Amino acid sequence: MSTAIEILEIRRGADVREYPLTKQMTTIGRLGKNDVVLNDSQVSREHARIERRNGILYITDLNSTNGTILNGARQ
Repeated sequence: MSTAIEILEIRRGADVREYPLTKQMTTIGRLGKNDVVLNDSQVSREHARIERRNGILYITDLNSTNGTILNGARQ
């Protein structure tokens, strides 16, 4: 039996990057302490957090300057 792994896909124009979400909580931002580090001026140092609760993924914007976009919609 195989286990599915959720993938975070970040698109910037033609550039597409994928990050496996293997932890209960994944942080995203420019700082090196984040789980997903994005060297992009539109990304805040501590930009967003993805949490797994009861098998469901939730994304929280951490008061980033430019907001977080999920499936084309600003969160």
